[in-house]
Amino acid sequence: MEARLSPDLRTLYFSSGYAPTISYPSSREGTAKMLEQNVWFNGNTNIWYVPIDNLIRR
Repeated sequence: MEARLSPDLRTLYFSSGYAPTISYPSSREGTAKMLEQNVWFNGNTNIWYVPIDNLIRR
């Protein structure tokens, strides 16, 4: 899907199906981080947004 701007031109919305390569963490903290990220980086297309009002000169 293509990126879209919000009606007020302050936010960029886009989708991504990013899924990182599988690696095996070597610590409890690494495992917790991997499990937390797995919710978002799961290969499904998620919708993300980024505020861009500070990048636009008026």
